[in-house]
Amino acid sequence: MLIFFMFNSSKIPSAQEAYEKRFKQMQALVEKWNLTQMHEYVMCKNEKYICNFVGFDAILHKFNNHKLEDKDYPQGRREFEATDRPERIKKALDLVVLMTRHPRAKVRTMKSIQVFLKRYMDVIMTYDQENDKEYKKKILQSFRMGLLNLERQAQRKKRSKR
Repeated sequence: MLIFFMFNSSKIPSAQEAYEKRFKQMQALVEKWNLTQMHEYVMCKNEKYICNFVGFDAILHKFNNHKLEDKDYPQGRREFEATDRPERIKKALDLVVLMTRHPRAKVRTMKSIQVFLKRYMDVIMTYDQENDKEYKKKILQSFRMGLLNLERQAQRKKRSKR
């Protein structure tokens, strides 16, 4: 019992606390990045920062929760709208596809992508109609593949513990 109190008082950060600290650092960094810098990060071409799921979560948090002020949108403007340039929308959607397929994506990343799909489905549908693309299908397929990859990783871990 005495040992428990000794360790409890020494303030060893839990995994959740460590994640939250790293997430806040990445979130502050990602707020300053444009889509090109985010793309370089996801492709592991950013020499300053190691590509990992915490960065993915920060990028998706920016997409899902960041509101911009705009006179045309009284409640605030999302990170990108259907009225944006098609190149910008394409770059953002490509970024999401890359994150769903990335081997460093985790369950939390997939949950954020699910929120992204709910929030931006109107933008995706409009972009597909106006540009004769199939990003809805592409993102959903890559999302399924990402979930299968996570399941395979979990099964490998389970087998290796035996």
